[in-house]
Amino acid sequence: MASTKSINLNKDLWDTVSKAVNSFSNVVTLEQDLYDLLTTLINTLNISGGAFYLPLEQINPENHWITINFSPDFKNQLLIGQGELFDYYSFLRSKNTAVYPPPNGFAASVPIHADGNMIGFMILEGEKVSEDTQQFLQKCLDYLGLRIHQLLLKVEIEKRKKEIAALKYIARTQSTGLSINDTQINMIQSIRSIFEADEVLLIVLDKDNPNLAIKKRLGAKLDWISQVSLKLEKGLIWQCVYTKKVVETLDVTQNEFFNAEFDGAIGLMVQSMVCVPLLTNGQILGALALLNVPARQLNEYEIDLLSSMATALANTMFNMNMFLELKVSNADLEASRWELLHSRNTLRALFDSIPASMYIIDRKYSLLAINMSRANRVNIPPNKLVGRKCYEKLYQRNDPCPGCRVMETYNNARSTTRIHRDWIDDEQFIEWEIITYPILNEDDYPVQAILFEQDVTEKRHLEANLIQSEKLAAVGQLAAGVAHEINNPLAAIIANAQLLNREVSDDDIDTKDSLNLIEIAGTRASQVVKNLLGFARKEQYDFQNMDLNETIHNALSLVQHEINSRPIRIDLELEDNLPRLNGSKDHLQGVWINLVMNAIDAFEDQPGVIVINTQYVNEEFRVTISDNAKGIPEEKLTRIFEPFYTTKDAGKGTGLGLSLCHRTVKQHGGIITAESKIGKGTKFIVTLPSTPSFRT
Repeated sequence: MASTKSINLNKDLWDTVSKAVNSFSNVVTLEQDLYDLLTTLINTLNISGGAFYLPLEQINPENHWITINFSPDFKNQLLIGQGELFDYYSFLRSKNTAVYPPPNGFAASVPIHADGNMIGFMILEGEKVSEDTQQFLQKCLDYLGLRIHQLLLKVEIEKRKKEIAALKYIARTQSTGLSINDTQINMIQSIRSIFEADEVLLIVLDKDNPNLAIKKRLGAKLDWISQVSLKLEKGLIWQCVYTKKVVETLDVTQNEFFNAEFDGAIGLMVQSMVCVPLLTNGQILGALALLNVPARQLNEYEIDLLSSMATALANTMFNMNMFLELKVSNADLEASRWELLHSRNTLRALFDSIPASMYIIDRKYSLLAINMSRANRVNIPPNKLVGRKCYEKLYQRNDPCPGCRVMETYNNARSTTRIHRDWIDDEQFIEWEIITYPILNEDDYPVQAILFEQDVTEKRHLEANLIQSEKLAAVGQLAAGVAHEINNPLAAIIANAQLLNREVSDDDIDTKDSLNLIEIAGTRASQVVKNLLGFARKEQYDFQNMDLNETIHNALSLVQHEINSRPIRIDLELEDNLPRLNGSKDHLQGVWINLVMNAIDAFEDQPGVIVINTQYVNEEFRVTISDNAKGIPEEKLTRIFEPFYTTKDAGKGTGLGLSLCHRTVKQHGGIITAESKIGKGTKFIVTLPSTPSFRT
């Protein structure tokens, strides 16, 4: 007695198989899904190879085989229809059930059933499995057959749905006003989809000369890619037209009547062909030619369906030709209607695409039309606004808006302009320019008004910037005069201080300190003039290696008298042994002075602490100047670096200090930022690169 291979048949194995089968989602991937299932079974059973044989259209139409390490000799037996395996397969089909044990050389052979019929089988090579394993495999393949049946049934249902949709369309074409061309395109597209043909050719006979015809070929984009006039004298289409019968051939190379010129399509290798005549009331109007329908003969049901669709197309073509003269007489009216519709749609698209707000009202302030831009401002669709009062829906008022000039437009039949502001907060607003235009009737009487609302906020900002530019120009002119009038006396002061310093004895330390202070103060005053001049025009910066901490000490010495006169303490947290910084010494000292003086002014004679910190981190110098004064409001913090903007009281600030600081830091390739909290204080952070990238 031959030995059998015992397999541990447990729930996990069944779950694995059933899960794989349940994952079969459609017939398109059925071949790959079966291959994966076969791989799972072969690996689980630890056998050498096997195969599924399923003669279904969805499995490789050439041989219907799915194999893994399967002997080519066994496969060839089924292909040529003889041999031991073929005889065994025939025996299985006749029994419609499994046979155990399997033939020699095979581990197992299991039929696959669908709807009570054997549709194929699985055969595994190797050592015979036990009868229990055979039964388990039969259970698995019964489940597989059920799933395949479900998928095939699903395909059949989808196919029937297509057919029903096509029949519904046929019914609609009998009563709708589609053109002959549109009807032909849609009908042929439906036929091509239902019968899965590569091409469907429409042959329309000439009404006056039936020997002449036009052959139309439908493209993928549902338009005619070719329309060829030909004389019918041979070919399968000619045979169909003149016999008024369906002509079908599975292999055109074996049909002597096939003629590539008359029956074929350019660029398509024709393999099979089905021709059906277009008949209505016994009159032949042409034919339909289906090229390369899947390689099988159409059954009686499919032939009847195709003939019904062809007849419906013929009836539609005939009826439409009968009404052609009526359509021609109405062509001008139809063209005018479509032109009016197109113009209306174009106008609506133009109306909605205008970025400015626009709407039309009548004399009672009721909205007649409104574009998307204005509707979006109140988050209400335009159709929900039409018919409502403009002041109610657009401005949430119970009566017309103050300053509204619409009635002036109605009374005087002329346009008006006014300004309206929507306030966002105490300082920010959106400014709208509202223009009204009258719409006159045939008697030149205003019956409606167009309101055009445009956001001019940015325009106002640009105008303000222009004014600021004019201020800068004035500052430049003033700076030139100041430089001339002040620099000369300052030069004399500095020079005399230097001369006196040379003559004073080194032992007279107090005098020398006073003279040095005069020289430093004079130099500083000269630099202030240069800074003012530099704000209005481009100025060269004198970059050199320097000690960053030294510039801070120098700046503090120049404002020491201000510090001494206030209840303010300066805490220095300067990092030792900082690398040398390449920068403009005088300009950076001006930055520190500005920031320290702003901090001093923020205390308003109240006690406080100013902390100055320097660091070198990630090849960058960082200077932080912070205070614990009253802080800057958040809405003002974003504007403090703008020229002529100041948070100080009138007469106490020019608005140039922080703007100059920002410009100086930018010239060094660095950045300056500010952080502030009301009641907590303000912190300015200046970050400078070790090697500045000079900017303008």
